[in-house]
Amino acid sequence: MACKIPKAITDLKEKAKDFATELEGDILDKVKEIKGAADGLLTDLEKALPKLPELPDLQTELGKVMAMADSEITAGLATLKEKYGGVVPSMDEILADTFDFCSVPPVKEDGTVKADPPATPSAPPAASKPKPTQDKSISEIKESTAATSAERSFVHASSTMEMFVIERENEKIKEGVLTKEEAAKYRSRLILWYGTLLTKTIANETGVDIALVQEIFPGPILKDEFFVEWEKDPKKHFGGLISKFSDEFPLVLAKKYYDERFNISNIWGIKSKRTNFTFEEAVKFMTKYIYKIEE
Repeated sequence: MACKIPKAITDLKEKAKDFATELEGDILDKVKEIKGAADGLLTDLEKALPKLPELPDLQTELGKVMAMADSEITAGLATLKEKYGGVVPSMDEILADTFDFCSVPPVKEDGTVKADPPATPSAPPAASKPKPTQDKSISEIKESTAATSAERSFVHASSTMEMFVIERENEKIKEGVLTKEEAAKYRSRLILWYGTLLTKTIANETGVDIALVQEIFPGPILKDEFFVEWEKDPKKHFGGLISKFSDEFPLVLAKKYYDERFNISNIWGIKSKRTNFTFEEAVKFMTKYIYKIEE
């Protein structure tokens, strides 16, 4: 005989089911009400927030200047220095790697901070390739490194000479000795003269033909008669930007930079050589490793 559930228990179950359904509906209504209030509050907060002010973008502008041709970098830095003042690094600081280009946060033109680029999906690991055999001996690698260091030292000397001429130009303008137009003309002449001197110096020190030197250090140079004539009368041809010349000037600058930057390195307070060659030896290596002329 089947067990029969009493009617009182059945009615009680139905009432409990109805109560649960009604309670669920009330809770959902309250959740929607709370969510609507929260969305409205978020909208009000967004409207109340002020727009970010436009910020100077020194880092991006510095990047554009450093991407210019070598002959234009000095003028670009001078323009930035007029705009931003002392926070703009000098050419020496840039070449010596003492200026932190990330010290100013990159900013968009509308003044908002640039977001990090979206992460790119990681590529599957590349198949391992057999290591190539080493064609150069250790001594050749060291000689090539020294030659490149000497070349960089001459580039530094060229930039230093240009900065020196520009500083002299500004001094003469402030003193009222020259107008801006006169100073610009004499500055262009003097930089051309020093560029010719640097090219001649490298050719003499390496024994390489001057035309080949120009392939590595491109730029116009003076004919010999003008080079000698301008040197004889600096006042006439350079407006007093310089009173006398030294043929050793670019060589001294390059050697000083080489000795300080490449030949002796101060790491954690311990001095050690980064190359085992003197500047004079490194310059000779330029013939073989920079100009590709075998002895």
